Parts: sequence; structure tokens; C-alpha cells
Amino acid sequence: MLTRIASSIVIATGMATGALAAAGAANALSAQDVLFLNDLRDVGFTVEYPAQAVTNAKLICGELAGGGTFSSVESALASVETALTATDVVDFVNSAVFVYCPEQFAAPE
Repeated sequence: MLTRIASSIVIATGMATGALAAAGAANALSAQDVLFLNDLRDVGFTVEYPAQAVTNAKLICGELAGGGTFSSVESALASVETALTATDVVDFVNSAVFVYCPEQFAAPE
């Protein structure tokens, strides 16, 4: 079970792209990480701790690669990110998979 997910998200509307770019420069985020954070923004998230959100996304992919299911990682995320709706959890997991491990979309559940 995914147990290392830490709180990293604040649900809100409208985070400026410039803020993401500044966050990327400040925390040495890769282009892939910025793509992930932009994808989250595009579905309505504001990320308070970008580096932790990236870490969580990579943990999700690691769990899926290790045989975890979408349901198990969604449950783990929901247990830590209690302010997220079920849709928010699915959106976060899907964004993580889209950017960091798209091969998991084709993996059997």
C-alpha cells in the first residue's frame, strides 16, 4: 500500500503559469515535472508544494508499476488528501499517470 504520500495540494481556481515557472526554477523541477503541474492546474488544482506533488505522482507510478491498482493508489491518496473529492483524486492520479507512466493506462486492473 502506498503510505508515503504527503499532503501537497490545495484545491482552488486559477494559478498563474508564471507562478509554476517560478516554482520550477526555484525547486529545479524538470520539464516533465512542470508538464505535470500544468496538467494539474488545467483540471483546477492549485499546488501548494510542487516538489511534494511531483514526489507523490512518482510514488503513484511506482506503486502501479509494482502491481498496485488504480483503486489502491486512489484510496491511499484520498486518505491523506482528505479535502479532495473523489473526482479530484482520480484527476490527480490520471495526471500523474499521463505524465510519468502512461504505460499504466494500458495495464490490466
